[in-house]
Amino acid sequence: MVKGHFSSALLATQLQNLILVVRAILCAKTMQIAYLSRALPTATTFHHRQKRLLRFFANSHFQPATLFPILLTMILKLRPFTSQVPVIVDETDLPMQIQALFASIPYRGRALAFAFTTFRRSGLRGSQNQIENAFFACVTTLLRLRGLTPVFILDRGYADVKLMRYLGQELKVHYVIRVPNNVWVAWPGYVG
Repeated sequence: MVKGHFSSALLATQLQNLILVVRAILCAKTMQIAYLSRALPTATTFHHRQKRLLRFFANSHFQPATLFPILLTMILKLRPFTSQVPVIVDETDLPMQIQALFASIPYRGRALAFAFTTFRRSGLRGSQNQIENAFFACVTTLLRLRGLTPVFILDRGYADVKLMRYLGQELKVHYVIRVPNNVWVAWPGYVG
């Protein structure tokens, strides 16, 4: 499956390593490097498997963003959408103080991720809002290239008027944001 979908976007060695990593992810207990290295299906020592895995993850020529359109196409084939697509955006903590933003489409009780970005709060040159806005714009563009518009579903961490303005006025998309019960929003035609 990986080969069939991603062969046009990757070099042969990148494709082979991606296939090995996917197999390791499916077999490993956790996503930690040591467990993935042990589950990497190659006939070498643990040290060589771990080295191969780390080299693949550090390879600057492998850009995961080039795979986002392919992942999105795979997900959209599972269920047809007419014009609007619900997109769940969530932020999660990764090891080594790395934050990740994920965009996913709900399907049969699961969230199928098709785009992500990572950053460190300690190393931000601008604000986190700039990273988030660029991510929302990227996701919107990916869907609009297919004639679809996202409806972003966000948790309470995104209850920010600047973000609401950006999504509504600049990107011109719909959104649903869960807010704490002590938050009031005043918007032309709405207070609540």
